[in-house]
Amino acid sequence: MKASLPPVQTYTEGEAVRHDQWGTGPIMRIEGQGEKAISHVSFGGHAKTLIAKYAPLQKMT
Repeated sequence: MKASLPPVQTYTEGEAVRHDQWGTGPIMRIEGQGEKAISHVSFGGHAKTLIAKYAPLQKMT
């Protein structure tokens, strides 16, 4: 049985997010939309490129 992924969150450029492994950082750029969206996030000065469908990001409140 295939594990289901949680629904894809919608993010905006400049929004702060958290990743369990890399910590917190702002979304610098977003390409595309929906589950195929690619977010470019700066975690402590280290840029990461993440696919929305698979990225375990949490919005910071």
